[in-house]
Amino acid sequence: MEAVRRRRLGRGEAHAEVERALAGAGRLTRLAALALFDDVERGGDVLGRVNREAGPPLADAFRQCNEGAHEVQPGAPVDLVRHAGKLAAWLRSLK
Repeated sequence: MEAVRRRRLGRGEAHAEVERALAGAGRLTRLAALALFDDVERGGDVLGRVNREAGPPLADAFRQCNEGAHEVQPGAPVDLVRHAGKLAAWLRSLK
């Protein structure tokens, strides 16, 4: 959300429009597509870009966070939390 706000407000969009876009994104993948591509319809491209640019461990964390809303994930929760934090930092660094 931070990356989307920074980019869109920097372009001069109104706060209300930016918040409407964020609220309208809904699901995690669509929100990530908005952050990565400024287009909620590019959800199918999210995992590939995260994998290429941030690395497989962070792509796995994204996938687990997305699937975790639907089922219990295997593995150590502390690893998921650590990688999710790194993923969030990477997303915040986007311009």
